[in-house]
Amino acid sequence: MKKSIVAISMMAAVSPAHAIWQGEAINPVENSHIVKLQSCTGTVIGNKFVLTAGHCGDGAGTSVVDGNNKTAQVTKTHFNPLFDSSVARVYDVALWEISSPLTSGYLSNNEPAKDAITSIAGWEGGSLKKADLKAIGQVDPMWSEDAFEMIYDPANGVGTGMSRPGDSGGPCFDASGVWGTIQGAGGQGDGTYLQVCQRITNPNTKQWILETVNSWSYPLELKGDGVINFKVQSVHANSEVFAPSVDGSLEIVSNSCTSGTVDPLAVCNIAVKGKGKLYITSQDVIEVNKQIEPPQPPTPEENGGGGGGGSTGPLMLGMMAVAAFLRRFVK
Repeated sequence: MKKSIVAISMMAAVSPAHAIWQGEAINPVENSHIVKLQSCTGTVIGNKFVLTAGHCGDGAGTSVVDGNNKTAQVTKTHFNPLFDSSVARVYDVALWEISSPLTSGYLSNNEPAKDAITSIAGWEGGSLKKADLKAIGQVDPMWSEDAFEMIYDPANGVGTGMSRPGDSGGPCFDASGVWGTIQGAGGQGDGTYLQVCQRITNPNTKQWILETVNSWSYPLELKGDGVINFKVQSVHANSEVFAPSVDGSLEIVSNSCTSGTVDPLAVCNIAVKGKGKLYITSQDVIEVNKQIEPPQPPTPEENGGGGGGGSTGPLMLGMMAVAAFLRRFVK
């Protein structure tokens, strides 16, 4: 891989990433896999890792927050082994390991074709936003082996926005899943704006992600009447056994992965109905229509006059009256 100082000077107008200028607000609950980091954005992968930008730094000791305001502590930061903070747009990818699982997003095996419309999302400004851009394509490997460029041209109605600081590390995605992470953006001096993502479809980056995560991506909890459809993705470096089981009244209606094993980044489409737990493994569990126990009313003892200064109940008052009557005759 060539890491040239020329790459930095040519990209001086493109600074590490950047709030979507226009774009649109999207529902943070429906996109809870896109999480807020310290001054950055990330995507939960494998339920216990957050995919983000290398230039977001070491997150250990901080927390990430999802769209449901659920938090998880960062225990360790894994930087792409090829990341060099002194060289712009080169393997600028990191994984933040978290202490408790969050609902996961899904990875794509392919980046968008030239001129296709693709999307980015980020948390800059405190609200989750999304913007669309037109794909230009991979950067010349002479400058970066994993950088991918898109264009925002507001004057000609091409795209709806770009990124700003706070969106760094956020997902670059389309209908097939996340294919990159936001690295930076900037003006080109002609009224257009260049958006840069780091491709996680790059073979080096993909292999590192699979080996580091080595888990499944899935929703933690599902609710709904009738049949519920969802996805499970393998984020393992090798083929993995997939034999889900259920308890309670839960029933697997369909499973697109019936061979018993799935390949890296393969997606299994599952349909279930009823209530209970679906076990991918003994540790990877999806709660379906989880029953929340209603709060129980206090028992009479809790309302009565036990120790601690409660009011005296009718029974105790009666006993005190009897004792006082007997004392009149017992000398």
